[in-house]
Amino acid sequence: MKRVFHIGSVVFLAAALAASCGKKAANPVSPSGAEQSDTSATPVGGLKATPPTTQSPTNGVKVTGTLVLVAGRSTMPYVAVQLPLSYEFEILTTQGAHVWSTMVSGESGSTVSVAPDASLNNEQTYNWRVRASYQAARGPWSANAAFVANKPAAFINERTLWDPLDGSAFAARRIVGAHTWIPGQGLRLDDFTSHVAYELPNGGRIEEGEFSAIVRNTPHNTEGGKTKIFSMTGGYADATTNYARMSVEKRGEGNTGDVAWRFVTSDGEGAETVGNERYAPGFNDGPYFWQASWRNQHFNVLIQEGGPGGPEFYNFGKHYDGFYSAQPHVIWLGFGPNRSGPDSSTLPGMIISKVWVSWDPRPSYANQ
Repeated sequence: MKRVFHIGSVVFLAAALAASCGKKAANPVSPSGAEQSDTSATPVGGLKATPPTTQSPTNGVKVTGTLVLVAGRSTMPYVAVQLPLSYEFEILTTQGAHVWSTMVSGESGSTVSVAPDASLNNEQTYNWRVRASYQAARGPWSANAAFVANKPAAFINERTLWDPLDGSAFAARRIVGAHTWIPGQGLRLDDFTSHVAYELPNGGRIEEGEFSAIVRNTPHNTEGGKTKIFSMTGGYADATTNYARMSVEKRGEGNTGDVAWRFVTSDGEGAETVGNERYAPGFNDGPYFWQASWRNQHFNVLIQEGGPGGPEFYNFGKHYDGFYSAQPHVIWLGFGPNRSGPDSSTLPGMIISKVWVSWDPRPSYANQ
């Protein structure tokens, strides 16, 4: 059962206990006008708790595997009744700029830990720290601890999806249909109905952001008339008529490798390519970097040959009204089930990897 503590009742209890012993009880939160007498306590208005101790990673170690921040818990030696503390973790650049933070519950045991879903650059040094929290009061920060970041494993949260598609397991990834893992390249979706689906958790949605990936095996004239590279929808209803459809196509079957796209916003309008805007650039096997972005009421598709930063292969966008609002926000590699038929679904045989979908710009580790 969840326990709710009110600081007034805690102070009253502390006072009662102290009174029964003939002693004055300490206030767990420093009063705003009080003088701070003990150097271990927090500044005026803060939480009287010791700073947590950073345990791992420290001393500039390079992280291997999943990054997990581990700290020893705070204590409250100045109060008679211990409060149920939470802990605020923060990651900073070596110059002190904020990168990521979160709050976690204290629970039990001698340590508290968290696995950050931060966007960190591979081989870059960062600092992290942690402090205790109770309601609006905060304790003192721990000392900074340094580590060198590696490329994070796949993760998903309310605002970001990162999946390198390197063959590793990822619970949030749902693969449907025939597929093949290609070592060193990614996941091959073998036919029209093959696709991958992800759903942003906890009602998350990306109203402005980008969807990008590395795509291989895209010869000039592929099977299918309106095949898709990637897409998004609001829920799992028919992808063709979905109220929050975003789809980027690489067409084939008699076409000359046309690029086409559609983006539907909250006003039912959005933007899409029409007529000669469905450009035929002349593909080869790749790899290509594909990026769809929707920010500041402009939707744009960029394709670069050879990967991120390579020669520009395609770059076209349009203004849109309204805002993108998908609930739940479902992300597809290929195209979800739809009434237009298989040859309007996934580009068969494409190999996709290093998928980034987020409010935030693609980090450098996603390209490594």
